[in-house]
Amino acid sequence: AGISPDLTLLLDIDPYEAQKRRAEQISDRIEKEGLAFQERVRAGYLKILEQEPERVKLLDGDKSRERILSNALELVIPRVLNLKQR
Repeated sequence: AGISPDLTLLLDIDPYEAQKRRAEQISDRIEKEGLAFQERVRAGYLKILEQEPERVKLLDGDKSRERILSNALELVIPRVLNLKQR
């Protein structure tokens, strides 16, 4: 019904795992909402992924930073090259 991006990368990680990783860091406003809130937000994003699989691509947040970057580039570079050819 409006303008939407050609590609959306969804970096997904279980909220409990994310909380464990950030245990020693200061929580931001969203993290202070708690795990139940974060699980609802995650479910909402996963629903969008299910509804728009051609546009929304999942990146596994459990992987290393290097693997996540590599996977993201594999998704982005072909689309950028395709735009240059138009």
